[in-house]
Amino acid sequence: MNFPLLTLELRKNRLSAASVAAAFLVTLPVSRLVASTTGMEPGRALEAILLGWLFLGTPFAAALIGASSGALTASRDSRDAETPLPASPLRRAAASILSAALLLAAVTALIIAAASMSGALDSLLAKRDPAMDWTRPLWTAAPLWGVLFLTLADILLGCWILSYLVGHGVAGGLLGLALTLTSLFIFGIGTGLQIEYGNWG
Repeated sequence: MNFPLLTLELRKNRLSAASVAAAFLVTLPVSRLVASTTGMEPGRALEAILLGWLFLGTPFAAALIGASSGALTASRDSRDAETPLPASPLRRAAASILSAALLLAAVTALIIAAASMSGALDSLLAKRDPAMDWTRPLWTAAPLWGVLFLTLADILLGCWILSYLVGHGVAGGLLGLALTLTSLFIFGIGTGLQIEYGNWG
């Protein structure tokens, strides 16, 4: 990997990741307002916000970072400015995807660290039986983290590819999210069939 090229892509895409991180940090004090409005304990309100960011905010971050990175790589201004660089389009695309993945990993690590320090992840980190039982839902036998990280990777790559092909961040991001939701819907249908007809093995 061309590290100067990767550094350039990180600098180009840092704004989208920084905006998500800033939005996350700004919403943390809102837990006090939520607690006072709903009557929840402040700790429980903070846990609810952190889990919301973990399972809803990180997919949004993946879509935003992936779509922004793909659109920037495909833009004519970016290609014209980087024409003198000794890098093929394939290397530029690889560096762009890798930088988007690194930025998403940093944002996700920030959210997971905050949720872990608050104790919001205690129930999710409970050890589960690794043996697969086809008569139970998949998420009770397999770690939830694998599903989450695969979903984030799917969103990031889908939004990047479609934004690059379309040349527009918003349109590519929406198409990438639709593609991911479709795949998750198919996954859910398959899981439902697995539960209903588990005796098939």
